[in-house]
Amino acid sequence: MNPLAAVKVIPLVKKFSQNHPKLMPFVHTALGMIDEDSIVEIKIKNAEGRSIVTNLKITKEDMKLIEELNKLRNE
Repeated sequence: MNPLAAVKVIPLVKKFSQNHPKLMPFVHTALGMIDEDSIVEIKIKNAEGRSIVTNLKITKEDMKLIEELNKLRNE
């Protein structure tokens, strides 16, 4: 990842979080309850009503990322 591109994204993420204040508390709570074999489901529905759904089962290897994200969440 280009570090300069990451710097450009930071204010956009901040504004997105301000526009959608329920999202980050949800993500923080979700990160705290995910464990191995959890199922994460994501659904996107556009303005036309079309939707797409996917899911994934959290593996032991995935938990390394979840644990690191939890550490950031708790800082």
